[in-house]
Amino acid sequence: MSLDKIKEILNREALPEFTSILIGTEDGLPVVSTMSENFGQDNAGLLTVILNSIELLKKISDLGEMNYIVSVHENGGIFMAKIDSRHYMLITFNRKLKIGILIFHVRRIIREIRKYL
Repeated sequence: MSLDKIKEILNREALPEFTSILIGTEDGLPVVSTMSENFGQDNAGLLTVILNSIELLKKISDLGEMNYIVSVHENGGIFMAKIDSRHYMLITFNRKLKIGILIFHVRRIIREIRKYL
């Protein structure tokens, strides 16, 4: 795993509307982040909460595996996508970002970073 290369890709490909990007494991452990260490730890905790909620939803429904989740709020939003069987990406973004543009760019970022995980 090349953390420096992953961080380089995240910094290069991030849209101006992204406020943070975190790559974490299925256990919620941060792997690489574009934010300060303290903020990264907080978002890793958020990643764990979301993943646990998804697991519960998967157990009580027949929805299958999660591909991505978008939560849009008054001042921005949270986007989470599955990268591979062990890694997830959590992005926070400001309210100016259109969801279609977000998904387009995230797919490109995931294609690039999969090579280095």
